[in-house]
Amino acid sequence: MQVVYHNGQIVTFSGGLLMISTDGQYIEYDNEIKDVVDNTLFYDNTTRVRKTSSNNSYVIDITITSTGFDGVEDTDWTNIIELDGSTNIFRNGVRNNEFIVDGTITPTGFSGSENIDWENLFTIDGSGAFTLFRDGVRNLNYVIDKTLSVTGFDGTEDVDWQNLLSYGA
Repeated sequence: MQVVYHNGQIVTFSGGLLMISTDGQYIEYDNEIKDVVDNTLFYDNTTRVRKTSSNNSYVIDITITSTGFDGVEDTDWTNIIELDGSTNIFRNGVRNNEFIVDGTITPTGFSGSENIDWENLFTIDGSGAFTLFRDGVRNLNYVIDKTLSVTGFDGTEDVDWQNLLSYGA
């Protein structure tokens, strides 16, 4: 597994198991994209959220009980987001102030052209002067947030940062 940090934040990671415990339950994104590779599980946000690719779908699961992902689906963990793609190769992150999920269409993949070799599957607009994104778990919900001010995630919700998406188990 390779993890690259910059200013205490994860910039990229690949392969294996990733557990984030800095600041608790979030991964922050600043104009970066992370690959989600076939059959590779990315556990983040203190192992409460799992992102993976399976059967040509980008899947996000969340734990319900302390047994977590070692338990039974819909009893100990559940699927909250499933985006269908053309292949099992996906990436997520920030591009042009938008939180995105992309999937490949052809073997050329992300090195090719949009809508020919790869396609956007999911987008959340992040317009604003101070936009950073984070995804994580808050109050047993998978969330995506963005900053609104320089204070950002250290500040007050709806003043310095805003919740854009919340999925519960």
